[in-house]
Amino acid sequence: MDIAEVAQWYRNIIPAEIQLNAPVGNPQGFHIATAQLAEETLAATLNFNAVDTGLVAGDKSVRSELFALARAEMPAVASVVLAAADTFAQNIGTLTAQPGTMLTDLAQRASLPETISVRHGLCISPFVWQGQVPQYTEKQQLTALLQVVMLTQEEYEYATAYGVVELQKEMGKAQIDLNNWSR
Repeated sequence: MDIAEVAQWYRNIIPAEIQLNAPVGNPQGFHIATAQLAEETLAATLNFNAVDTGLVAGDKSVRSELFALARAEMPAVASVVLAAADTFAQNIGTLTAQPGTMLTDLAQRASLPETISVRHGLCISPFVWQGQVPQYTEKQQLTALLQVVMLTQEEYEYATAYGVVELQKEMGKAQIDLNNWSR
């Protein structure tokens, strides 16, 4: 799937005007799409599906496009998505782009300002589409959207001690707003 196809896919599933952005300052050359959804900012990769992190389903390679959604400034959200994509691309064979993968110190890699309190990334199945994970199927490849949410230091420590599933249960019970990066 090329950049134009991914952009069209996004236009079909994201209820906002999509802006396409060429790579600036990221060594892997990842393009991103950005959009403003009311008070939230969305940033998503356009060509991360070219990165094979080793996942397969049957005879198809399973790839991802990464996105983040937050009540934060566009540069911060875009930086997180680019840093996550770069982290996966630099760790082929050791990190797989799938739900449950934690990205330690993602805020530092993304050069987020100190005013943002979240520090680490966690990949999850998107909750934006109420349980439906948008997928794009080709002959040899399945591409799915993978959401990168950000965790505070305390949330990250809880996930490392008790597991991602337990963290997600506790965050759900406490109704923690994952899109608030200053929590």
